Amino acid sequence: MLRIAMTEGIYSVMLPLSLLFISLVSSVAHLFLKRRALFLNRLSFAFACLCVVSQTITIILRWFAGGHFPVVGRFEAFFFFSCCLVAVYIYLSCRIKETGLGLTALLLMGFVFLLPCIWTPKPVAPLTPFLDTPLFSLHVLFSFFGYALFAASACLSGEFLAAKAKDRFVWIERCISLGFSFFTFCMIAGAIWAYIAWESYWMWNLKGIWSFSLWLFYAGLIHQRFISVDEFSLKRRAIYAIAGFCLTLFTFLGLGLLMKGTHRL
Repeated sequence: MLRIAMTEGIYSVMLPLSLLFISLVSSVAHLFLKRRALFLNRLSFAFACLCVVSQTITIILRWFAGGHFPVVGRFEAFFFFSCCLVAVYIYLSCRIKETGLGLTALLLMGFVFLLPCIWTPKPVAPLTPFLDTPLFSLHVLFSFFGYALFAASACLSGEFLAAKAKDRFVWIERCISLGFSFFTFCMIAGAIWAYIAWESYWMWNLKGIWSFSLWLFYAGLIHQRFISVDEFSLKRRAIYAIAGFCLTLFTFLGLGLLMKGTHRL
C-alpha cells in the first residue's frame, strides 16, 4: 500500500510539495530579515534537500513499477522538472556564498511546476515501442537539466538587473554554459534515438525546429561573451538570458501542450 501511495497516490505529490513550501517560505523570510535570521537560509536549504530526496524516492519507485525512467506524460514531466529545478537550487546554494532573490525565484519555479501534479496524478504506464530505449531516457534527462540550468541563469539575471548584484554574473555564465552542454547532449541522444526509431537523424517537426533554434540561441549567447565585457554588454546578456528562458518555456510547454506527436511535453 505504501508503494502504491508513493507511486500513484496524492501522497507522492503532497509530501515533496509540503517540504518545498516550507523551504520557499523560509527563503522568502530570509530575504526580508537577511543577517538577522541566517538560520532561515539553512532551514530552506535543508527542506529543499528533503524535497529532492522525497521526489527521487518517488521517481525510483515509479521506475521499478513501470520498468522505465518515468518521464512520459504531463504528470511525470512536471514532477521530474520540478525535481531538477530544486536540485539546481541546492547546487547553487552550496556554491554561492549568500543566497538572494535569484535562488528564491528558482525555488518558486520548482514549486509552481510541482503544484499542478496534485490534480494530475497518474498510474505508471508502459512505454510505447519507439520510446522503449535508454536513449530516450538520456534525451529527457539531459534536456530537463539543461532547462533547469537555463531557468537558473534567468533567475540570477533578474537579480543582477534588479539588485545590481555583479557577483551573480559569473554564475549566470556558468549556468548558461553548463545548461548548453546538457542540451547539446540532449540533441545528440535525440538524433540517435530518432535514427533508431524512424531511420532519420532529423525530422522536420515543430518541436525539432524550435529545439534547434533554442540551441542556436544559446550557442550565439555563449560566443557573444568574447565580443565585449563592458557594463552595458553585461546588462544586455542578462536580458538575453531571460529571453532565452522564455524561449525555453515555449519550446518545453507551449509546443508540448499545443501540438500532438512524439513530444507531448
